[in-house]
Amino acid sequence: MRQHLALFGERSNVAAELQVVGQESRMGPADEHALLRIVQEALNNIAKHAQATHAAVTIEFDLDRVRCTIRDDGLGFDPAILPTEPTLTGGMGMDTMRSRAAEAGGAFEIESRPGEGTIVTVTLPLAPKEQRAAVGAVDPASL
Repeated sequence: MRQHLALFGERSNVAAELQVVGQESRMGPADEHALLRIVQEALNNIAKHAQATHAAVTIEFDLDRVRCTIRDDGLGFDPAILPTEPTLTGGMGMDTMRSRAAEAGGAFEIESRPGEGTIVTVTLPLAPKEQRAAVGAVDPASL
């Protein structure tokens, strides 16, 4: 994840930072992939639409879940008027992120208002410790 944020910052000229809170827990490969793709899509949206100068990704580990928040200081928008059909510029990224979170048994939220930036939050359950070890779980540091 750190490498991805560094590349994002270089390519988009948006300062990006990562913060990890809590004791890092291992995630299953499918959940790691879903989380990575959600973060990538959120950052892609920031680069394309937000006109932000700063983005922050916070990953918080609890005993039974991981919550990832992607925040920017960009233009913001009214989430109530998101497109329901693809447009020439895409327009389905939020639905894709929501679907990925749901497929992983998690939740997806977006908060935004014009002129106030955007906050994307995804919460995914962590498998019990025994299951994480049994499925060949992936170290979150590799995100």
